Amino acid sequence: MRDNDQGRSFPGELVHTAKDAARTNWGLLLAGILLIAAGISMPAFLTVRNFGVYRSLEDALRTGENIHILLAALKLVILNTVRAVPHYLGAFFLAEVINSSGVRYRFGLSVLAVCLAVPGAYLIIKQIYGIRYDFGVPAVTLIGMLLVFTKIRFNFVNLVKKVLLMLLFITAIQFMDVMPALRGLPFGRGESSLDIKMVAGFTGTAPFLQGMAAICCTMLLLVSVLMLILILDENNIKRISEQKEQNERALLETQMRVMEDRTYVELKHLVHDLKSPLTSMQALVGLVKLSCENRGDLQEVGYLENVEGNIERISGMISEILYEDRLRAVDTGEIERSILAQTSAAEYAEMIQVKNLVPDAQVEVNLIRFSRALINLIENSFYAVDKESGRISLRIFGLEEQGSACVCFEVSDNGVGIARELLSQVWGEGFSTRNSHGLGLRFVQKVVEQSRGTITIASTPEVGTQVRILLPACGDKR
Repeated sequence: MRDNDQGRSFPGELVHTAKDAARTNWGLLLAGILLIAAGISMPAFLTVRNFGVYRSLEDALRTGENIHILLAALKLVILNTVRAVPHYLGAFFLAEVINSSGVRYRFGLSVLAVCLAVPGAYLIIKQIYGIRYDFGVPAVTLIGMLLVFTKIRFNFVNLVKKVLLMLLFITAIQFMDVMPALRGLPFGRGESSLDIKMVAGFTGTAPFLQGMAAICCTMLLLVSVLMLILILDENNIKRISEQKEQNERALLETQMRVMEDRTYVELKHLVHDLKSPLTSMQALVGLVKLSCENRGDLQEVGYLENVEGNIERISGMISEILYEDRLRAVDTGEIERSILAQTSAAEYAEMIQVKNLVPDAQVEVNLIRFSRALINLIENSFYAVDKESGRISLRIFGLEEQGSACVCFEVSDNGVGIARELLSQVWGEGFSTRNSHGLGLRFVQKVVEQSRGTITIASTPEVGTQVRILLPACGDKR
């Protein structure tokens, strides 16, 4: 069926673009740098004074009650955690970027990045605000924690879970700074930590503070360890699932290659069987034509020349079936006729609206395979549209692409469309929305690539889908 419809464009089209791992790394790198910068800026507005640490210490000295010394310690732990998280989280992001890159000695560079980022941030804070952060056992422990997490590489775990695990671990370690029993050791040597332990000793609340800090530290460490175990299990399960999917894809590809090899052998024999009688026919027609020329029967000669031409055309089409990489210049009118001839008996034949604006334009394709690819797209549209009101459009038109003449084959429909989250998967092996083998779109993509063209898909759920194939035109015909 031919139609004068100029085609439709879908509002809010979702064009498929492959997700770029490099872009993700750049995002993590930027996030890491911004977090470290945020950590450096925090002492400007988050201090022990405006956080009320010394107000609670004054209340502890005045009343001697346990609750005030505990409140002062909790405030300092929360303050130190809030100010420390950006440094360590930013350093972790930097290590993740390095570890996921393709550079040599990734882990060594990750260690270097972490060991430079955190002390470097502490040094900058001292230079700007005059605040000296104690770089004792807790800081070293947290850096070691970062390096362990980097070494484990939870590739399949959500980033939020990693951040939560780090937050719990950092908070647990901060409680060591306010434990009076660790006084004299490289724990809590900052001015505020020393003041809290000194007031606790003066008021006789040191045992209470020690017990509560130890309980909080132990509980948070236990929760961190349990969460780490759960994350490791989740990561292993997802890694095994990913490996299973890869094995299934490899098995499918192997089966497809075996099938293609077997089909190729069968086709080779079939082509040989078909070409043998064609060769005999061509020889006989040549002899008859020569006889007619000798007798001067020019009309019969013309008929025989047409027969010879059709035999050569059939022979060429048979060769195209066998040799998929054999391309020839074909005008779009011939492609259109091939498609209509193959779909004339199909149940969706009446739905197809064809408009060819460039019937004389030529593209270099394998006619049999390219026609089959377009028919695959049409059949996909048929399964997506309503059988009563469905419309399937094939438009062929010329356009300029980067200064070169191209021919566009556009198949569109008003069907159910494709969900946004599935658009990135449509070209994968085995993808299907109707429980088929999912080989159709992969075949179409392969044919287009062999024709040195490009293919894009745009879809809006409940509005429709549009697939565009762009091929370089032969010459300047459009």
